[in-house]
Amino acid sequence: MGNVEIFAPPEILQKYVRYIWALNINDDATNKKILHIFADKYPRLIFQDLDTKEAIKQMDGSALAPTFLAGIVNKYKNYIIEGSYAHVGVSFFPGAIKKLFGIDAFELVNLVPDIRDIYRFELNERLTECKNNAEKVKLISEYLVSCYHRQYGDDFIVADFLRNHQQLSYKEVLKKYSISERQFQRRFYQYVGISPIMYKRITRFENALTMLRSNEHRNTSDIAYELNYTDHSHFIREFKEFAGLTPGSFLKHPKIVEESSSFLSQV
Repeated sequence: MGNVEIFAPPEILQKYVRYIWALNINDDATNKKILHIFADKYPRLIFQDLDTKEAIKQMDGSALAPTFLAGIVNKYKNYIIEGSYAHVGVSFFPGAIKKLFGIDAFELVNLVPDIRDIYRFELNERLTECKNNAEKVKLISEYLVSCYHRQYGDDFIVADFLRNHQQLSYKEVLKKYSISERQFQRRFYQYVGISPIMYKRITRFENALTMLRSNEHRNTSDIAYELNYTDHSHFIREFKEFAGLTPGSFLKHPKIVEESSSFLSQV
């Protein structure tokens, strides 16, 4: 009923773009599905195909914009998909929103605004004229390359922490760059959108998701130990905070389509 295609970004964008994907679901108009979104440190740009498909709706029934820019998510949220649905999306690395669009990342946390409300964006009409997903991906890639060449700056201190946060402690970063905690926090919020501590918590949660999906890690107590949670109960609480369900429920939940930080299920 649903399928996902994954496309690699152009080499010049690989520091900022994880991948581009296309989702297509063909279904009866009366069938309602829930899109479960988990806490996620990767911002997204979504182009909905609304010519022949329905839009994603929030739980109150309001439709999301045809093209929206989703910031980092630090709490779970559910959306509704009714009938057939399709989109092309871009998954960004942390820091990419500031680099490519010049937008402070904290302005988008847990939000899904129409990109045209916050940035000059002119691809919607051209995307509807594309004949297939490959053409859409090419057009989006060319657009993002043009954004890259506008040369919004990087933050080398934040980038160093993002690359090495598993080995580099918070205090070590401050000492290494002779920067105050307040200065580093401000720069991190600007380029990533959340605090360094929240970033590390979400990263650990995402590692737990990866381990749960692996046939080698079905025991949640082992996962809690390997990821340095205080105890098994701490792991369950934090997983539920970020996913909206327990690890056991996540494993048992029937899924139509599953992505790194979300899944789609039938109501």
